[in-house]
Amino acid sequence: MSTRQFLLVGLSGLTIVALLIFTLFDLKDIPDLQWQEHYYLNSKQPYGTWIFHEMIRQRYRDIPVVRNIQDTTLNVVNSGKTLYVYIGDYATFDEFETAELLDFAERGNDLLIIAGSFDVTMDEDEPFLWDPEGIYDSTVTIIYPGDSAIVHSFTYYHESLNRPALKYFGALSEDLWNDDEHTIYGLTSDSLILFDQWTLGGGRVFLHTIPAMFSNLAAKQPNYRTHFNLIFDQFEPDLVILDHISLHRGSIPSESPLQFILGEKSLRMAYFLLLFAAFSFIIFKSKRRQRVIPTRESNVNTSLEYVRTLSDLFLQQKQHKKLIKHLEDIFNHHLRKRYFLDRHDENFIPNLVRKSKVDHGEIVALLEEFDRAYKKLNVGDEHLVLLNQLLDSFYKKCK
Repeated sequence: MSTRQFLLVGLSGLTIVALLIFTLFDLKDIPDLQWQEHYYLNSKQPYGTWIFHEMIRQRYRDIPVVRNIQDTTLNVVNSGKTLYVYIGDYATFDEFETAELLDFAERGNDLLIIAGSFDVTMDEDEPFLWDPEGIYDSTVTIIYPGDSAIVHSFTYYHESLNRPALKYFGALSEDLWNDDEHTIYGLTSDSLILFDQWTLGGGRVFLHTIPAMFSNLAAKQPNYRTHFNLIFDQFEPDLVILDHISLHRGSIPSESPLQFILGEKSLRMAYFLLLFAAFSFIIFKSKRRQRVIPTRESNVNTSLEYVRTLSDLFLQQKQHKKLIKHLEDIFNHHLRKRYFLDRHDENFIPNLVRKSKVDHGEIVALLEEFDRAYKKLNVGDEHLVLLNQLLDSFYKKCK
């Protein structure tokens, strides 16, 4: 490869690398974040709840804090006063799970369900219905009435921390105002219900419709701890059970390996680097190369070996007449090629004497020996030696 070709290949490679970097990698000043509203308890992403989880563990550090399904189940809990906390983008419970939760509350325990939407199977008379209006805004403000009303606001962001984004915040049905078993703890300025308590047997069920207020992103906004304490001042449990849809085996599909790789910045860069290396190999190295040519022995002249072999065979078999025939054919071929003479010409002998400069007697003797060999039935060794001597003498003397 010449210097010019080497430089062209190098510049082409650098150009491809630069294009891949600017195409595959998103260069931005803000952190590389995932904005899914999953509310996983161990996630430190904006809408994870790692801070919420840690604050519960710190607040109730003197009592057990366990996870539902993985560490325990509701039907085996014998604690005197247990707080069940569920947080997620949505809460879905089938008929059996709903009955288990309601029975758990009736036994004197508390349920705190924080979810943006509910899919709960229970009697149609129960007023857990959604208000069709809700709130569509980037900021939601909840008023917690009491002796001293507390106001807490949350601003929603998505894919950027530079400016708020619009979001629909669901609200509970206004029919709850007319139910004596329900107490409204949080509402908006236009009386939409966002936080409700339902007294059930010896226990209570609390519903909060804005899980984003408990996310890691909310912890960066003012009064997060004040709002957290306001909610959990309602409870004095002996045991806390945390629940999330991800803790229920088989309740949500697990992410694929590729989703996991693309979800982590370092793994994503390694994955794209691997693709680039494979692409480069296909372009520059996959072209078929010529196989190594093995070293071969130099060609040898096998014609002499062939002649010697035939001669030995003729001598061993005493077939002198066949050998003389080959000698005559070679002699005639030599005359035709060198002197352009044919044995059947009328003036063959004079022309051969004139062109070859060989004595007339020697030529006649050589030709007679050929004729004598054809007339004999058996040619002896002496005759073959004599004929060979005459041929050798002719080839040496001819011009």
